[in-house]
Amino acid sequence: MPRDALAIALRKVAADPDDARIPQMAERLSVIAALYLARDAATGGAVGMTRARETLREIARGVDRLSQQLAVLGSDVRIRLEKALRRAMEGEDVRDMLEALERLSAAALAVDQALAPAPQTPGRSPGRPPRAAVPRITREAAVAFEGLTGRPPTRVTAGGKVGGLFVEFLGKVFGALDVEASADNAAKTYLAMERIRTRNA
Repeated sequence: MPRDALAIALRKVAADPDDARIPQMAERLSVIAALYLARDAATGGAVGMTRARETLREIARGVDRLSQQLAVLGSDVRIRLEKALRRAMEGEDVRDMLEALERLSAAALAVDQALAPAPQTPGRSPGRPPRAAVPRITREAAVAFEGLTGRPPTRVTAGGKVGGLFVEFLGKVFGALDVEASADNAAKTYLAMERIRTRNA
């Protein structure tokens, strides 16, 4: 699964491979990538996309409420819930199900961002939105990289070759998500945009 491969990539760059944030970061990366890749591939009209966006946002709000409620359950209530679910599910182990629901909070928080309409370039006629998946995945990977390593993402040149830990990490992220793009080009573009954003801040 992409989430498992992403977790492996995150652990390899993390200062602490046992960092408790890694599963949530992998979940968030996986969901954001799926949403943006789906949007890039979509061929539906604006009306259809608006309806889909509103439906998914409503689902996200419900999931977020549920995941937050599960996260603060007392142990006695949780035990009762597990017993009730086990009866309803004919004896199946439901602990993994509850843990998965708790992790969905990260996914819910990402949905509105991922489904926001792509901004129109001035003077550009309305139509198919520009491809947004690679820049968005790169940005999310950069945030995770800095959070786990304590160092900002960089792109370095050594022995005539361009790369570095962040570029290698981004390549593994793209591989886990089956994204066909150059990690080096994506990193270069992201870092250039960050320099512009910092100067204009």
